[in-house]
Amino acid sequence: MQRSFYENDIIFVSFLSYGIPIPALYKFDINLLPDFNGNGHLYTKDGPRHGDVVTIKHNKKDKFEHYIKRCFARGGDEIIFTDKKIYLKTKAKIKSSFRTLSGSKWYVNPYEGMFFTNERFTEFKRAIENLYQGGKEIRTPIFIKELKTEIFSINGKTYNAFYYKVPKNKYFVMGDNVDMSTDSRTFGAISYKDILGKVIGVLRF
Repeated sequence: MQRSFYENDIIFVSFLSYGIPIPALYKFDINLLPDFNGNGHLYTKDGPRHGDVVTIKHNKKDKFEHYIKRCFARGGDEIIFTDKKIYLKTKAKIKSSFRTLSGSKWYVNPYEGMFFTNERFTEFKRAIENLYQGGKEIRTPIFIKELKTEIFSINGKTYNAFYYKVPKNKYFVMGDNVDMSTDSRTFGAISYKDILGKVIGVLRF
């Protein structure tokens, strides 16, 4: 999450911003109370908005870890990935430049002032390595004629972008350090139950 957060920062998290999560031993993902709602919360509210920084839990190699990520998109939003740009189609209003692709309005690099990108950003390589998650395709190779970007080939067919539609009631999260982040581009969109809280402040010495 560099330039937003760094090692040894003290992060303040509101656990009430998106409802009341069930008290749990988060390190082991063990709830201390029954999950009557089936979504990891005692009291349910709307989930993260576009641009919110959240803490989430993620099962990595059978070990639960806490991540800090930014909510990039919500259920129903559509995303196009190219080598140097990310396009977002959403009904929400975002402060970002936009362009028309295939007759629709797409925001170009939303939250760009928050993200850190450089020449190491190789979205094609990451996407090709992470087309599937849990047996399901999380990004679809496509060709968009309006995009004057690098063309690549998979199984003899040519493409110049990857497409993804966020499933209903899911959240697509990304790290602000786009080049180095492990996020929904790797493990897919997350559920409401995986969200612990909203980051509301940071203390840095």
